[in-house]
Amino acid sequence: MENNNVTVKAEADDFPPAEITFNIKKPTRLTGKKGEEYGKQSDIGFGITGKIIVTVHPTSVSFARCGVIEKDGGTVIDPKAPPPFKVNDHDPGNNGDPPDARNEIFDNVTLVMLFNTISKLNGTCRWTWLCNYEVTQIKKRIEQIQQTFTVTRTNDPKFPKQKNCSGTIIKFKVSFSVKAIEQTL
Repeated sequence: MENNNVTVKAEADDFPPAEITFNIKKPTRLTGKKGEEYGKQSDIGFGITGKIIVTVHPTSVSFARCGVIEKDGGTVIDPKAPPPFKVNDHDPGNNGDPPDARNEIFDNVTLVMLFNTISKLNGTCRWTWLCNYEVTQIKKRIEQIQQTFTVTRTNDPKFPKQKNCSGTIIKFKVSFSVKAIEQTL
């Protein structure tokens, strides 16, 4: 469960003894890079979905048989830009995904905003989900990552009957954004 060296000795009849030493490392940190991104708008709202390719470090060893799970660490509302609606609970799921041979796992991010949900917003709101990543076998946290959501809805100076809307998600310093136009009556 800690960084260590372990030597295993094998002995069998009719064979000389053999030894192998394993250098055991525990995960120390995570990094992320942008994968796929999808943004879209409909008559009732807009949304964005993205994939982040997360790497478990150190990469000099393999964590392919270790599950890495994201757990909810809480929600923080920005007091300078609180949303005028109830923020959904953070549900990261309960599955621990083992990294592949490159120590990579995929992390999905999503933001869906209905125009009627943000109808009282004039400006910007922001909230953050705290994401605790841990190794399932040892139930030890590797790192806490912030996933920050920003939603903006403003008047369009050129077109009085429409609102300019946008949404952004930032996680692992990776940004996903979508822009939308809301037609008002």
